[in-house]
Amino acid sequence: MMRERFSKREQALITVTVLVIAIVVAYGFIIEPLSKVFNRLNREIKVSRLKLEKSMKLLERQDEIEADYNKYALLLKPSTSEEEEIASMLQAIEAVASKDSIQITNIRPLPARDRGYYQELSFEVIAESPLEGLIKFMYDLQAADDLLRVVKFTLTAKSSSGNNLKAILSISKPAVAAN
Repeated sequence: MMRERFSKREQALITVTVLVIAIVVAYGFIIEPLSKVFNRLNREIKVSRLKLEKSMKLLERQDEIEADYNKYALLLKPSTSEEEEIASMLQAIEAVASKDSIQITNIRPLPARDRGYYQELSFEVIAESPLEGLIKFMYDLQAADDLLRVVKFTLTAKSSSGNNLKAILSISKPAVAAN
């Protein structure tokens, strides 16, 4: 009965309109949400694959990592006291300085900083030497097995005529606090 009221053209237009509305509703409530879910799942899969690849690479290097860990764990064993740790740090700095012919004019301990699982012991070292000697000194400090780091340094000319430089170095080392 309803169809008889509308002409064929109007029936076709109503059918197309209903189809367009149905497609828009289906897209908005079914297709787009499913697409978002699939995209999110694909991103999660990619992230999981990257984590898995990274974990596999770490597993391949497990022996090497454990060897490095054991090497540094021995260096970070807690000493009987903070004073002994400071003394060993001073000995290491002085040994490298004498090896590289660096003249240390002053060493001043800085307050230890608590970093959670470890303490960071620091010294301010004032030294004099030609530039080449200072560079070698800083390299040898950081390359040593004592875990010494040059955190900050300042270079100034000692005098206008000489080639010696005055260096103020901030040197630190991690240390496990003795309990």
